Amino acid sequence: MLATRLSGVNIDVSVTREQALLAELAEERFEAAVAGTSDGLRDLNIASDEMWFSPRCWALLGYPETEPAIARASFGERVHPDDHTRTLAALTALREHDTPCDVELRLRQQSGAYRWFR
Repeated sequence: MLATRLSGVNIDVSVTREQALLAELAEERFEAAVAGTSDGLRDLNIASDEMWFSPRCWALLGYPETEPAIARASFGERVHPDDHTRTLAALTALREHDTPCDVELRLRQQSGAYRWFR
């Protein structure tokens, strides 16, 4: 039997498509900014308590650029013992009270040597 009728629904997805394109553009801009800086960038996901390090950040620490995100506790293990308390206090204040965080600290490189960062 041949179909003699077609029924359907039209849904306007213009806004959804526009949002997806804007998100893609923002991601491309972010990637270009990360690639174009000599700074090592970090991002703390407060919900999961994981930190993301840019490839440049890993390179400054002497690690391969393909390291995965790490737990904040693991980040704390890289902080010099003399800087540990105030650094983690600043991160806790950021997470719990949205307090700006600007800390100079020493981080342990893969070689075991410490290097100053801000």
